[in-house]
Amino acid sequence: MARLLLFLIPLLLVSCVAPADYNDSLIREQRRVLSAINDLNTAIKQANKEETNSELAEAVNQVEKSILKVQQKDAFRGETQLREEMEELLVFYKFVLNEYYPLLIEIQHDEGLTLTEKKQVSDSIYDTIREQEIQRTTAYAEAQKLFADKYNISIIHTQK
Repeated sequence: MARLLLFLIPLLLVSCVAPADYNDSLIREQRRVLSAINDLNTAIKQANKEETNSELAEAVNQVEKSILKVQQKDAFRGETQLREEMEELLVFYKFVLNEYYPLLIEIQHDEGLTLTEKKQVSDSIYDTIREQEIQRTTAYAEAQKLFADKYNISIIHTQK
């Protein structure tokens, strides 16, 4: 009986840790992308156009690397929904970086606009991004909840 327990306890621990690690590895990629986007947002407000474009290129590079890492991840015990939802979220961030952020950079450095006009237009674009992002993050959160329920793990949300 003792031998059986010695075998089952590590197996139980591994079966709980592996799904959590899988989820965490996906979240790490999202955090890398969001960190690059935060750096870009700071640059838009503080840096010159050349530096801001450099930050944009770095953010696009990071999202492309993260998409590739997520795509290369194996399915977890045949489960692909969580990975696919994260990939869709990262593809959305790439779309945002390629479509919306060049506009935000142009607006911020447009000398023909007043500060009030820049803020109004930028806020409108950020609102559009937020609305679309909520849809993508909700889809991922739902997939994450299903994954957590299936593998009996707890999802702890932290703000960084």
